[in-house]
Amino acid sequence: MGIEITELDYGFAKSRLRINQNHLNLYGTLHGGVLLSLADHTAGASGSASTLCEMKKGVAFALQSNFNFLKTVGVKIGDEIKAQTVFVKEGKRLAYLEIEVVDAKNELIAKATMTGIKIGLSD
Repeated sequence: MGIEITELDYGFAKSRLRINQNHLNLYGTLHGGVLLSLADHTAGASGSASTLCEMKKGVAFALQSNFNFLKTVGVKIGDEIKAQTVFVKEGKRLAYLEIEVVDAKNELIAKATMTGIKIGLSD
């Protein structure tokens, strides 16, 4: 897909994706699934960074996600969209995250929330 993680820390991640022809739907606009994938990938990176820091060897999986499309996205081939994930609340095994997706003009185009579970490889 071409998603690049640009910043990664405990419970935080930023990513970007340069739009190409494969990211467009049959109407020539950005496919909603691309936005969902960018948000999910970025959330997964922050969750895994947290798990790996805390458990040394573990993984994180989404248990639930909610995604809101806030604006019609007028993108061109070569434009870049970005996502940022932050942990809002973290427990021993569960974490609640918020993800924001912005367009090339840095305008908010989508927002998501996710609940993730952290699992050690020995579980």
